[in-house]
Amino acid sequence: LDQQAAMIKELFPEAKEVGLLYCSSEANSAYQIEVMTQELTKLGFRCTEFAFSDSSDVTSMTSTACQNSDVIYVPTDNVVATCAEAIRNVAERADHRGRGGRVRGLRRGNAVHQLLRAGPHHGRNGL
Repeated sequence: LDQQAAMIKELFPEAKEVGLLYCSSEANSAYQIEVMTQELTKLGFRCTEFAFSDSSDVTSMTSTACQNSDVIYVPTDNVVATCAEAIRNVAERADHRGRGGRVRGLRRGNAVHQLLRAGPHHGRNGL
């Protein structure tokens, strides 16, 4: 996870706010978020958790994360993998409204490690 945090810093050096989007019912995700928060904080980021309990509230939580984050990190999470298309659609809509950059790294059915997106402070930077 320390290497993933370093990658976020390398790809988005001017980012300040990292949103951590995950399913709170997945114990492995809660652990990854805890460790990732520590790693990102060491690198100077402010982290905010955006936890959803199941697929029914993933779109609203993703929208909130997009509005409040420069970069969004998503851990390996089975529920997120199932909802990847919905998450991607919300993030892309935020992009089209000028709230973010390009979305990459999130595909339906794959193990999801992270979704990185440049936020409102960084114009159209991103992957």
